[in-house]
Amino acid sequence: MRRSGRRALAVNLKSNFCESKHGVHTIVATAETGRRPSLWHPGVNVAFGSMSAPLLLALAVVFYVAWTHLSSRLIRLPPGPSRLPFIGSVHHLPLEYQHKRFFQFAKEYGDVVYIQLFGRPSAVLNSLPAAQDLLEKRSSKYSDRPRFTLTAEMGFDLAMSIMPYGDQWRRHRKWFAAAFLDKKALDSYVPIQQRETHKLLAGLLESPDAFPAHVK
Repeated sequence: MRRSGRRALAVNLKSNFCESKHGVHTIVATAETGRRPSLWHPGVNVAFGSMSAPLLLALAVVFYVAWTHLSSRLIRLPPGPSRLPFIGSVHHLPLEYQHKRFFQFAKEYGDVVYIQLFGRPSAVLNSLPAAQDLLEKRSSKYSDRPRFTLTAEMGFDLAMSIMPYGDQWRRHRKWFAAAFLDKKALDSYVPIQQRETHKLLAGLLESPDAFPAHVK
């Protein structure tokens, strides 16, 4: 008797709420299991979801603007163009010939200009004295390089030109100086260079058409 009553309740609810398919399934399930029907209607969930997305986006923008303004006041940054949330100063740069825009930045903001490229803070150096001051006199602070995932996956992460600044880079620089900047080391390469030069000339005399193979 109780089971038939539950089925009748389910049929009644289905006829009353047939306009919302998901709502009918939700209410019928609660009625058949004997639990108290929930007052939470899926239509309210949809409305809340549609309202929460713009609200969360607005809150994120407000938080980003407030955080950027606060950080710029706490951290002394060089002058630069205005920044927008998420994209930074990218809207000030053209698609081509960005160096011309950087030159205009120098006239407006000075030799050292702070810009933000999406989420990456960057500094533009527009004069030789500024570059020497930061890259030579303070090289221990500004000599680091970002890690490039593509070059690391290809096995080029040990190349000195793209290696991050640190103990490993200093060891490579020491080895490079000992191998290519020392006069005794350079003199030791002369026999090898002469041998390879004679080998190349002899190959070109024998088969000049195979020039690409000889120079490999």
